[in-house]
Amino acid sequence: SYNKTIAFKGNVVLFDPKDQQTLKTDTMTYYTDSKDAYFHARTEIISKSGKLIAQKGRYNTVTKVPVFEGNANIETVDYILKGENM
Repeated sequence: SYNKTIAFKGNVVLFDPKDQQTLKTDTMTYYTDSKDAYFHARTEIISKSGKLIAQKGRYNTVTKVPVFEGNANIETVDYILKGENM
């Protein structure tokens, strides 16, 4: 199959009304076949349960499985989790 990509640059903001999540980044590439969004710059995801910040990573929009790299940091009301890769 042919994998199409869509590139986003400069003040990228995505809002998921179903999960009430907002994603903010500067540079992102979305692959239409795999439904993976790759973040190439500092990325922040804000949800009802907390906030995640990472320098780069990827997120599958179907499985909702994230992989974050580069000084990743998750903050919730209950805990703060930090790591190079998550």
